[in-house]
Amino acid sequence: MTEPFLSGRITRIGVCFGTAILTPRGGVACERLVPGDVVLTASGEEVRIDAIETWDATDENWPILICAHALAEGVPAADLFLAPDTALLDPQDASLSPTAAIAAHALSGLPTVIASHGGQGASYRALRFGNPGVTYLAEGLALCADSGQRAADATALRTMIDARAPFSAGQVRRESPQPVGHLDEAGREHVRGWARWESDGAAVGIRVACNGMTLAHGEATAFRPDLAACGLGDGHSGFTIALPAGLDPARHHLIQACCDLTGTDLAGSPWFVPRDAQAASLLPARQAADPLPDDPGQGHLDQAERGRIRGWARLRDRDEPAVILIHVDGRPIGRVVANGFRADLMHAGIGSARHGFDIELASPLSPLRAHLVEAVFADTGTALPGSPIRIPKASGFDAALAAILEAALDALDDESARNAALAWLNNAQERLRQEIADVQTDRETRARSRRRRRTRGAVVEPPRPRVLVIDECVPVPGRDAGSQALLSHIRSLQRLGHDVGFVAATETAIESEVLRDLGVTQYREPVYRGVEDVLRRHANGMEVVYSHRMYAASAYLTLARRAMPRARLIFSVADLHHLRLDRQAAVEGRPELRAAARRARLEECTAIWQAHATLTHSSHEAAYLRRTVPGARIEDVPWEVPLGAALPDWNDRTGIAFLGHYAHEPNMDAAEWLVRSIMPQVWRAAPRLRCVLAGSAMNARVRALAGPDVVLMADVPDLADLWRSTRLSVAPLRYGAGVKGKIIESFAAGIPCVMTPEGAEGLDLPAPLRMLVADGADALAERIVALHGDAVACAELAVAAREYVTSRFSADAVDAALARAIRLAPARATTPMDRPA
Repeated sequence: MTEPFLSGRITRIGVCFGTAILTPRGGVACERLVPGDVVLTASGEEVRIDAIETWDATDENWPILICAHALAEGVPAADLFLAPDTALLDPQDASLSPTAAIAAHALSGLPTVIASHGGQGASYRALRFGNPGVTYLAEGLALCADSGQRAADATALRTMIDARAPFSAGQVRRESPQPVGHLDEAGREHVRGWARWESDGAAVGIRVACNGMTLAHGEATAFRPDLAACGLGDGHSGFTIALPAGLDPARHHLIQACCDLTGTDLAGSPWFVPRDAQAASLLPARQAADPLPDDPGQGHLDQAERGRIRGWARLRDRDEPAVILIHVDGRPIGRVVANGFRADLMHAGIGSARHGFDIELASPLSPLRAHLVEAVFADTGTALPGSPIRIPKASGFDAALAAILEAALDALDDESARNAALAWLNNAQERLRQEIADVQTDRETRARSRRRRRTRGAVVEPPRPRVLVIDECVPVPGRDAGSQALLSHIRSLQRLGHDVGFVAATETAIESEVLRDLGVTQYREPVYRGVEDVLRRHANGMEVVYSHRMYAASAYLTLARRAMPRARLIFSVADLHHLRLDRQAAVEGRPELRAAARRARLEECTAIWQAHATLTHSSHEAAYLRRTVPGARIEDVPWEVPLGAALPDWNDRTGIAFLGHYAHEPNMDAAEWLVRSIMPQVWRAAPRLRCVLAGSAMNARVRALAGPDVVLMADVPDLADLWRSTRLSVAPLRYGAGVKGKIIESFAAGIPCVMTPEGAEGLDLPAPLRMLVADGADALAERIVALHGDAVACAELAVAAREYVTSRFSADAVDAALARAIRLAPARATTPMDRPA
């Protein structure tokens, strides 16, 4: 036999604020009733209220919610919040005998009878009558005012309620993802918005709470044409939910709307509804709110945070300090005497200036929910100007959330607990990292697109292809030609319709402002531990993996092939490391470098064989690689170099300049050869001709070259500052590889560059510019002196140089060459970016 649902004696009864009690004038909110008012009994008789008891809910007696229509059609007429021991009568019992009263909490656990817990701001009112057996109607449900009787068996009523309860969508969607939606409007009578499950469009259950306590439930099934027009399902995702008995117009309210299943707030929630004294007169069948008392003084609520509340208050006609009551979410948390000194009040001439208050909360307010802080004069209840202040819930992992977690960890007092916490933290960390990676890759959209493309006849616009760019370090504009080339290729990939992400092998903690401004996703700490972590978390999430320079390609191309088997693997050599080392060994007579060159050659050639395409900027290196690595796909891809602004008159410029990144050994060797071997011959023919060494990473060897006619210009942020005062540039390189960015930058500015054959390698200079090439210190010095004094020749060379850059190093040339390399025609670009002027 089933155990009957009993609850001992009915003790403390009451209804929550906002509950409508039936009176001869209609439904009146219980908080509007006063002793002497008349209410209607369940049998229709009039009875006068003798007394009213008010108290706040505690952890032991949080309200029981009986959902609207749970017991019968219209019973209760709206969601009804009762103290757990409140006596209610079975609507099927025609006798309405108080001896058949059932305790509200005996019904909890049913789908439409919910026991709340942990809320804030709940208060009860109990009506007392001369006859303890009076039954009155709250939201249409008969309640018994007798608090001394024994509760009746609730088994039959539970069975009836359970049979009436609808089988909600929430009960079958326990593993559903989060819904999407928005709270569009919230007032004292209703809330309005929309919500839907993206996966199948099923109805979303909505729960509405005010000041932390649930007020109403509903489902988002109403049709809204604006949702249908936006492509949000069939448009049947709207909701308008009436609030039970309305909200008190004389108080402020913080209304939240969330998914009933997951508890997740909708976007736009919570919604602050300020007090409005006039609104009370618009509520039907309600008593008007009592008028607010006159303002007793001056003051202001200046600041309200989770751990601190401060402001000032002064009584207008009295000398004693004001007493201020502080309310949080409708509940008083303390009082304070406003007698603290404030210098700003003294300077403003306000009273004695001892009118301030500053409260440090012993227990900071929870960051997991929003709060409403009010400050009122204790004797009148009048709010201070500036009150209330809304404190939003934490939108991210801020200091308050960190403090909660730290406190929990500090409380661990044994090894077992610490191990369990560490395991949990590791799992949480792993989950967060993967969630971030999935969002960055847009994994769900890409998977859905693949599934639809497999469906015969489905026409689906594919997602934008993604490119992962790997380099040893973060590119820095102006630092070296490799950085310039990589940034140019990133911009080109974006113009070709790709989403670009970047990871640096040795600088995982650095965020690049340049990449951020370009809209490039940067895979770095604390989410990613390195390149391997990026490849693992984004497995099968990239269409192209672009490895820049030998280190990145040799270290990660094999891993990339395993993680992204469908991706195009691109190796951009920047310059051939083994050629540079071999030439350096020959110039400096260092046999140990030849061994290093052989090892580098093996690594570079292996990477070229692994890649689907290898990019070089030099026609010489492209031809060399086609001979050295038969069958490999080699593409000559330049980088974009914009033309510089017009230069000052030739007569207003003087001297020569060498531009380089001095951590690169060929540049260091060229600078020393220029100053020690070439310039002495120049100075014999043109005394005091200025030589500028400009660029990045200047070390002690560079600083040792400075002299009366050798000027150092370190870390030039804008090369135009260098070119505006210079007639010629020089590139006296004795060894190296690849295309020399310093020469192209000089040409783009309209500055002729005197260079060695090693510097000119791979540039395919047109005939007018070949006269700039000279071999040996004597020939270079002679060419520098001749051109430095020939304005006509320099002007002609400047025109030819700029035409050369326009034809070979334009954005169009880069896009066409890079598209060939990754087998994507430029015409397929989906969202071209504006090219720089």
